[in-house]
Amino acid sequence: MAPLRQNKGRIFEQRKAEVIAKFHRECPLKTPALSAIEKQIKEAFSIDRLLAHFVIETESHVVKKNNRPIFRRGRGRGKTFLGKTDRLINAEGYYLLEMTKQAATQGAGYPIDFPIWVIFLFYFSPTDYFTKKGQISLTLPDLSNLYQLPEDCLQKAGVIKNDSLIHSHDLSRRLVSDKPRLEIFILKHNTEESWKSHSKNL
Repeated sequence: MAPLRQNKGRIFEQRKAEVIAKFHRECPLKTPALSAIEKQIKEAFSIDRLLAHFVIETESHVVKKNNRPIFRRGRGRGKTFLGKTDRLINAEGYYLLEMTKQAATQGAGYPIDFPIWVIFLFYFSPTDYFTKKGQISLTLPDLSNLYQLPEDCLQKAGVIKNDSLIHSHDLSRRLVSDKPRLEIFILKHNTEESWKSHSKNL
């Protein structure tokens, strides 16, 4: 391994404890019915599993499927195809730039080519997250729809070999903050551990 990569790797190793502590502080257990499950999952969120961490500031979160207009080639009965809105093109370019830049400072071996657990934290501004009555807005994008753009960008940026390697989104969520952003945690996914846990419930 090159000295420069080794140095970057050491810097990221030193940051891991801080990153994990911040995650536990900002994502406390709030659901009594799921607390036992979430506690078990959080215990798995450990320093030795953390591979990468990205923080991408953004005013709004773009849903890919809502920004794919249908176009027709030529006139009449030409074949149709999915295009991209300017908003999607700009968001994709920005994500790729940030992921590439931040990945270069972490010294990990990219692309990651083994099963991973990815946590996406989508932070929305208070005005987007809440209604005027202080309730959580029903116009927030579905969490499942928010995954697609950053997953595609992780692959295009060369951080992961293929987004099919993502085996879990456990602990991903929509949150509120005065600093809207997307935070991504990439961890090793223990497939053997998952199988054992599943077997106990059979």
